[in-house]
Amino acid sequence: MRFDGFVGVLSFVELIIMYSLQFVEIGSSSFSLLRSLRLFRIFKMAKRWKSLQLLIRTIVSSVAEIGNFAALLFLFMMIYSLIGMQLLANRLHFSKESSTVLGIADREIWETAIVPRSNFDNFYSSMVTVFQILSGENWNVVLYDCWRARGWTSVVFIISLIVVGVFIVMNLFLAILLKNFEENGTFVDQEKIENVLESKHVKELNQENKRPSRIQILWAKIGKDHPVRKRCLATVQSSKFDIFITSIIILSIICLAVVNPLSDPETSLAKVLKLCDVAFTSLFFAEMVIKVLAHGLIFETDAYFKDTWNILDFAVLLVSLVNISDVGRGSSLKSLRALRVLRTLRMIKKFPELKVVVDALLLSLPSVADVAVLCALFFLIFASFGVSFLKGTFYHCTGEKFDMLTDDKLKYLVNPFEWSKLTNEQKAWFDTDAPGCSASTWAESTVPKSKDICDCLVPGGWGLVVSQNFDNILNGMALLFEISTTEGWTEVMHAATDQRGIEMQPIENYNPMWALFFIIFLIFGAFFVLELFVGVTIENFKKIREETGRSLMTESQKNWARTQQFVLKVRPMRKIHRPEHILRAKCFDFTNPESNPHFDTFVTACIILSSIVSATYSFGDPEPKLRILSYMNYIFAAIFTVECILKITALSKRYFADSWNVFDFFIVCGANVGLISELFLDNASAVISVIRLARIGRLFRIVKTVKKFRTLLSFLKSIANIGALLLLLYFIYAVVGVQLFCFIPNNGMLNNQANFRSLGSAMLLLLRFSTGENWNGFMRSIIDDREGCDKNPNYHQGRPWCLGHSDDPYCTPLSGCGAGITAYLYFYSFTLLISFVILNLFVGIVLEAFENSNEGEILNSEDMDDFVTKWSYFDPNATWYIKAEHMKNLLMVLKPPLGLGRRDIMKADEFLDDPCLKGLEVNANGEVHILHAATSLAKRLAMKVRQYVFFELQALCTRILMTLSFP
Repeated sequence: MRFDGFVGVLSFVELIIMYSLQFVEIGSSSFSLLRSLRLFRIFKMAKRWKSLQLLIRTIVSSVAEIGNFAALLFLFMMIYSLIGMQLLANRLHFSKESSTVLGIADREIWETAIVPRSNFDNFYSSMVTVFQILSGENWNVVLYDCWRARGWTSVVFIISLIVVGVFIVMNLFLAILLKNFEENGTFVDQEKIENVLESKHVKELNQENKRPSRIQILWAKIGKDHPVRKRCLATVQSSKFDIFITSIIILSIICLAVVNPLSDPETSLAKVLKLCDVAFTSLFFAEMVIKVLAHGLIFETDAYFKDTWNILDFAVLLVSLVNISDVGRGSSLKSLRALRVLRTLRMIKKFPELKVVVDALLLSLPSVADVAVLCALFFLIFASFGVSFLKGTFYHCTGEKFDMLTDDKLKYLVNPFEWSKLTNEQKAWFDTDAPGCSASTWAESTVPKSKDICDCLVPGGWGLVVSQNFDNILNGMALLFEISTTEGWTEVMHAATDQRGIEMQPIENYNPMWALFFIIFLIFGAFFVLELFVGVTIENFKKIREETGRSLMTESQKNWARTQQFVLKVRPMRKIHRPEHILRAKCFDFTNPESNPHFDTFVTACIILSSIVSATYSFGDPEPKLRILSYMNYIFAAIFTVECILKITALSKRYFADSWNVFDFFIVCGANVGLISELFLDNASAVISVIRLARIGRLFRIVKTVKKFRTLLSFLKSIANIGALLLLLYFIYAVVGVQLFCFIPNNGMLNNQANFRSLGSAMLLLLRFSTGENWNGFMRSIIDDREGCDKNPNYHQGRPWCLGHSDDPYCTPLSGCGAGITAYLYFYSFTLLISFVILNLFVGIVLEAFENSNEGEILNSEDMDDFVTKWSYFDPNATWYIKAEHMKNLLMVLKPPLGLGRRDIMKADEFLDDPCLKGLEVNANGEVHILHAATSLAKRLAMKVRQYVFFELQALCTRILMTLSFP
C-alpha cells in the first residue's frame, strides 16, 4: 500500500508539472523517469501468484548479501582499474597506417592515432573495460591490444583478471542464490509437484466415476474380449513389436538426417528417401490403428489419446501425411514440414535414460516458468526506461557517399545550425531533387536535424548504428534479452554513449554515462536474474529428489552409481613386503611412500617441471634456448630412468603388476628412444614430437590421487543421460534449421563456414551458439529479405546450387528470402532451452556429486583407507579375498569404529558374534570377500550409531559381486 501511494503521488506530481509546462518546449523524455516508476506496480501480481511470491521473497532475503557482493565487486573492479591505468593508460594508441604502437613522445602523431573503445586511459573507461572483461565480451580483443602495447606484463594482468574475477568472484552470485534457496527451503511449490505427479491418477479416478456415454456403451459392446482387440493388445504388449517400432523410428531419424532440400530431387537417393518416408508414415499409421483397437480411442481408461506421447505421435503423423500428399507445395507449409523432426522425440519414450531426464524437466517447468516471468518483468522495466530515453537515437549517416563528404559538409551534418547562416554556395550542396530531401521547404530560421541533412547529402544513407534498437517496447525487450547473454552488449552500449538525441548524428563518447545503464542491467539481468535459472534448476531438482525420490538416473543407473562409489572406497590394495636382499631393500626403502614420502613428492615435482619445459618450446626459438631445453630434457629423462630402475630393482616382477608402473615404464622407454633418435638421426622430428607429447601423459598420475575426481566418475550415467538429451535436441534444431534456412544466401555472419546447408554444419553451428558465441549476430543476418529473393527456390537440373565449394561455372546462386519472425522463434527458444536450462543440469550434477561424496556417511575417508590398508596385510596380492580365520586378526588391527585397534581375542570373538557378522558369507575355499566384510562392518556400525539397519547394503553387495570379475 505504501509503495502504491508513493507511485500515485509521483504520478500526480508528474501531471501537475506537465500541465504547468505545456507551453514550454521540453524534451519528450523529461519526465519519463517518473512515468517509468509506475511499472514497479507490476510486482503486485506476486500477491496472487504464490510461487512467484516465494521466488521474490528469496530474492529479497538475498539483498543484504548481494549488497555485500556488489561492494566486493566494485572494490575488485576499482583495484584492477587502477592497476590497468598504471600499466596501460595512454598506451593503446596505434598507427592508422601500420597498426604499430605509438609512443607519447611525438604528440602530434600520437593524438591522431587509433584508440580502441576499450581502453584504460581514465578511471571511467578503465572501470567499463574491466567490467567488459568480466562479462566475457570480446575480452580476447582487449588482451591482444594490451599485448601489442605492453607485452607479457599485460597478458598476466588480463589473465589474472579473468581467473580471479570471472571464475571466482562472479560465481559468488550463484553461491549466494543457492545458499538462500537452501535456507528458505520453501521455494519449490510442493502443491505443483504433487499436482503434476498425481494428475494422471486423478484423471483415472474421474474416468472411473464418470457415467459412461452412449459411444462408450457402444464401444463396450465390442469389448476387450473381441478376438481382434485381443490380438491387437497382445501385439502392442509384445517386446518384438516394441523393438520393431523403435527400429523404424531410428531408421526414420536416419532418413531425416540424410534429407537435404538443396539436393537434386531426381537422384536415386532422393527417390528412395521419399519412398521410405511413405513407408514409415504407413507403418506409423498402422501402429496408431493397432493401439487404438487395443486400448480404445478416447473413452477407455488407457485410451490412445489419454497418453501425451500418443498425442505427440498423432500430431507428427498428421504432418507426415500432409507431406507425402504434397498438399501446399512450396513455402506455405515449409515450417509445418520441418516439424516432422518431432518424430525424433519418440526416442525419449523408448529409452528410460532419456525419459527420466525429461520427466525431471517437466516437473521443474513451473518453477522455471516463474523465473521466466520474473525475468520478463525486469526486462519490461529496463526496456520501458530505454524506450523513454533512447528511442530513435540508434541511427547515423553512413555509406560510401558519406565517407567522401568534405570536412565542411561533415561539420554541418554533425552540428547543424540555422539554414539562413549558410552561404548560397553551401546551400548548393543540397540535392533538393533527391528522394526524402526536404531542404526546399526549410525556412530561414530552420535548424535541420542530422537526418534531414543526410537525406539531402547522402540519399538513403540514414540507418541503424547496430541491428538492435529501443524504438518500441518489443524491440527493447528483444535487445535486452540478447545482451543478457552478454553477446554484443558493448556495441549497443557504444551506440548509447555516442547518441545525441533523435535524428542527430552520433559523436563518440558524447554521453559516456549511458554505460552505467547497461552495466546495471547486466548486473541484474545477466549476473543475477538469469543466474536464477541456474539456482532454480539445481534447487528444484534437489527438492524433487528429496520429495519424490526421482533423479536424473534410472533405478539401474542409480544402483550402478552406488556400486561404483562403494567399490572406489573399498577397492583392495596390494601389500608389498620389503625384500630381504640388501640392495633391493635399500631401493625399496628409498622409493616406498611409507618409508620415504619425499621421493614421490620429488618425482611429482619433476613431472610438473618436465611438462612446463615441454610447453616452453615455440617456433623460431634461438639456438641457446633450444640447447638449454635439451639439457633439461636429458636431466628429466635421467631422473625418470633412475626412478624406473630403482623401482624395478626393489619390486622385481611385481613392478609390472601395477598398471601405472607399466604406463610409466613405456613412457620412460619412449622418451629415451626419442632422445637417442634426436642424437643419431637427422629426420626424427616427428617421432620426437609424438614421444614428447606422450611424456606429458605422466600428469595423469597426479589425477589418480584426486578423490573428488573419482567421485565424479560414479555420476557418469547422469552426465550421459543429459548428454544424450542434449544431442537429441541439437539434432532436432539442426534438422529444422536445414529445412528453414538452407536457401538463404551469404550475408553478414552467414557464410560458407557458418550456415544451415547441411546437418553437419548445422550441428557445429548450434554447438557454437550454445556457448553464446555471437548467436544474435547470426540471427540478425538471416532475418531480412534481400532484394529479388525467391520465396520458393526450385532446383534446376544440370545447375546445382552454388554452395561456396562448387567448381561448376553454371551453378545456381542461392536466392532464398529471409527467415523473418521464424528466426526469432528458433534462436530465442534454442537459447532459452539449451543455455538457460539444459546446460545448467551439468552444473547440478557436479554439485550433487560433491554433495553426495560426504553427505550422510557413517565412515569417513580415513576409516575406509585404514580398512583397505589393513586388509592388504592379509591379502598382499589384492585377490579381494582373505581366509575366514583371519577375520579375527583383521578386527584387532583395524582402528575404531570398524575394529578394535588392539589385540583382544575375547573382544574380537564378541565382534564376530554380532548378528551382522554372523551371516558373513564364506566361499567353498573358506575365504571372505572384501565387499562382504566391509558391508557387514558398515551394517554393524549403522545399527550402533543410527539405530537402524542399512537393508540396501546387502543388495548393494550382491550387485557389486555380479558386476565385478575377480582373479
